[in-house]
Amino acid sequence: MTRVLLVKDHERCLWQETKFEAEKKSGFDSLLNFPKCSPDLNASEGWWKRLKDKLAEGAPTVMEARPAFLTRLRRIVTWLNRNAWNDCRALCWNQKERARDVIRLKGARRAW
Repeated sequence: MTRVLLVKDHERCLWQETKFEAEKKSGFDSLLNFPKCSPDLNASEGWWKRLKDKLAEGAPTVMEARPAFLTRLRRIVTWLNRNAWNDCRALCWNQKERARDVIRLKGARRAW
């Protein structure tokens, strides 16, 4: 039988006793618990960071109207989809590698 490990970060909602019981009933053999300072291994979190960084790069120095912000947001999302596709794909496909690094580094941060 294949051993199934569940990698969890420190979202408060994931650390309740009822969740642990449900995981055991679902067949998870062991939990891999990382320290609270560990990097988030969720691919979408890395992608959100890229989006926030791009938004910050071109942020205006004065209050931006909502329509202007939405236009800027759409342009950045389009740019990311066209120009950073390989980075996004890597975030989705290298989770096991990133998890191994976090284990090896005992929860220390690592840049991907």
